[in-house]
Amino acid sequence: DWSSDVCSSDLITSTTKTVKKLRKLQALGVRVCVNEFGKESSSLNHLRAYPFDKINLDSSFVAGLAAGNQENREIAKAVLGLGRSLGIVMAAHGVEEESQLDFLRQEGCDEVQGGLFSAALPPNQIGELLRTVETQAAQEAGVFVPARSAQ
Repeated sequence: DWSSDVCSSDLITSTTKTVKKLRKLQALGVRVCVNEFGKESSSLNHLRAYPFDKINLDSSFVAGLAAGNQENREIAKAVLGLGRSLGIVMAAHGVEEESQLDFLRQEGCDEVQGGLFSAALPPNQIGELLRTVETQAAQEAGVFVPARSAQ
């Protein structure tokens, strides 16, 4: 019976304390629900209110993909699916492993970034990275790319 829900915006003020208290309540048999999800200050309401062009999947969810965390996988799947259905570009940050990249590709993620591709670089080194990637891709495709003169 969900009729005796305990709902309070005060629960949100301290995430760590709140999680601990909720876990204790659950251990006592109390069921916990999110009331009116999608209203007020939630991210879902922001999707309706603001003209976003992109949603970035947080690196904490991406990290959980590599660890095989099923909960992270399902949340990532849902967020990616939501973005696709709204026509919003989906990006994932913190991609470190091929298994993460495979999952994100399978779920239709549009953009990825992370250590699997390159460590963070200062702006003056990005051009060289792009030229290297372009040359490697061309070589793999059997296309000759002439060397560029330094400018």
